[in-house]
Amino acid sequence: MTARRREWSREERSNDPGENEVSVMVPSVLRWADRPRMPWKNGSGSTREVAAQPVGSRLADFDWRVSVADVGGDGPFSPFPGVDRVITLIDAPA
Repeated sequence: MTARRREWSREERSNDPGENEVSVMVPSVLRWADRPRMPWKNGSGSTREVAAQPVGSRLADFDWRVSVADVGGDGPFSPFPGVDRVITLIDAPA
């Protein structure tokens, strides 16, 4: 078996959209008190956003989002068309 290696010209490399993109994960401290509380559309709770992509996106245009919610009572889910939700219980009354 013969291994082949492809040499890319400088022009081909500079046209590659991924060549100059560097993704670096930088650890940071997220303080709960610094996360603004946002009331739910239905008024039955609130959420604090932990992270979203793209950074600075709004509820109408995020690619993904992680938030922590305080549920104040029973009620319907607010509709977010096109959004798949994953819900995980992290704390509950004893």
